Amino acid sequence: DFVGSASGAVVLTALIVFLSSVLV
Repeated sequence: DFVGSASGAVVLTALIVFLSSVLV
């Protein structure tokens, strides 16, 4: 559903930002 995919996108975005800040 929309809520599940939205929360999944938020988690994925947060994970990418976290990895970017760690790697850089």
